[in-house]
Amino acid sequence: MDDHEREQQTLRDLLALMHEHDLARLKIRLGEAVYEIDRRVPGEAGSAVAFAAPAGHSEAVETAAVAGPNVKRVAAPLTGVFYRSSSPDAEPFVLVVRDAGVIIGLAPFCRVRYNDLGFRLKSIGWVGREVVSGDFLDFLAKPGRRTEVLSAALQFLHRARTRWGLLVTSELLEGSASQNALEAFAKDAGFSMRRQEERLCPYIALPASFNEYLETLGSSSRYNIRRRLRDFEKLGAELQVYSRPDEVVSHLYTLARLHLARWRRDNLPGTIGRRGFVPFLRHVCMNLPSGSACRLYVLSHQGAPLASLLMFYFGESALYYQAGWDPDSPLASQSPGVVVMANSIRDAIQEGLRYYEFLRGDESYKTRWTKTYRKTSTLLVARSLMANNYLRAARFKDIAKRFLVNWTKGRGAGVTGTTPAEREVAAPVPARHSANAENT
Repeated sequence: MDDHEREQQTLRDLLALMHEHDLARLKIRLGEAVYEIDRRVPGEAGSAVAFAAPAGHSEAVETAAVAGPNVKRVAAPLTGVFYRSSSPDAEPFVLVVRDAGVIIGLAPFCRVRYNDLGFRLKSIGWVGREVVSGDFLDFLAKPGRRTEVLSAALQFLHRARTRWGLLVTSELLEGSASQNALEAFAKDAGFSMRRQEERLCPYIALPASFNEYLETLGSSSRYNIRRRLRDFEKLGAELQVYSRPDEVVSHLYTLARLHLARWRRDNLPGTIGRRGFVPFLRHVCMNLPSGSACRLYVLSHQGAPLASLLMFYFGESALYYQAGWDPDSPLASQSPGVVVMANSIRDAIQEGLRYYEFLRGDESYKTRWTKTYRKTSTLLVARSLMANNYLRAARFKDIAKRFLVNWTKGRGAGVTGTTPAEREVAAPVPARHSANAENT
């Protein structure tokens, strides 16, 4: 291990220590070296986060102490939030695509060990995916430059192929330009690939009015929604809608409490119950990219919060993120969650948005609001011998699983899919985009 690798390992160990103890800042002397790390994001008083790399090295370092003429800096606060929330053993591996010195795209990767079926593989994948989750993950590109960004980034990954064994691009939109480019990249390079973890992401193509939307639903659903809205209005329930980031942040713990209460009723932890998840959401809300917004709904009765729902607006879409409700409330049987959901859909229509995205998962409550969905999947590209062996083992597992299912059913026919045939798959928006990529 050379000096640079030792320093990187030291930084990873320190970041893991900070993650474990939820520290915002750390200053420590190790021998002759002094390390000062600040995990806060811009917008918090006295904070600074730099994603930097000494010239000639690839790893990005999350520290405000690195400075000088040989440091490359990329201002991407929201991407920075995800790097703060990644697995402690993950090394940032950001690809920056420039055209004539101007950044036109990013590939927010990290290097991390991929563990499955007894294999431990050196992999590259989207940052934070295993900790904070995500949907519609992709390369970031300026409008009209996606083809160039994809070409440059994939060319770099091919040149740097000795630095990774498995490429894991998860939650890609089926049929998207990025998925097609990655499959062509693997085929041209002679790499094995595997598509897995197919997900359904329900959405609503929003009409001109809320009443018009309700007409797309069955009569029972229409009646239930209208009834719940009337009932809570008669009860004098109050719906607060927070749209300023600071307002949203100040009420996130109400959302967290209701979310956890709902899931603990079923003896499950809930997504927001993960360590550090609420601070992650707070940082996201305070570092939203241009053209996006957050919105938090809180439904209360006589001062007691009944239900809450967090939304993000981006481009032409409203993105449903998380919700919660109080199962112990006397009004729980009146479906307060339906009220906040209905209001969030109505607001999205009034804002002139085109889509209401429920994101990953085809839970039954989502299918009561829509029958249309998009599909995402994870694409694995294997370069190393061990990664190829892993793909073979995964395929063997698939075959064994199908055989076992068929055998237990007492028939030899193939397993039928569970995707409802009546649903329609939205065609992905076509992308357009040649420039040079670098790793920073």
